[in-house]
Amino acid sequence: MLKGPLPIQSRAGLPRLTAVFATVLPATGDACAAGYFVHVRAMAVPATEIGTLRDA
Repeated sequence: MLKGPLPIQSRAGLPRLTAVFATVLPATGDACAAGYFVHVRAMAVPATEIGTLRDA
């Protein structure tokens, strides 16, 4: 479980990582995995943006 903000290096890699999952998961045909990814992305990306704004 994550406690506190992501390190800067992890925040920088998150958009690239989510882009890879967005490409790969639909190709697997696994609806459960794709749905999980959508949920994780919906939570993680805004949280990262908030963390970045706090650091500014």
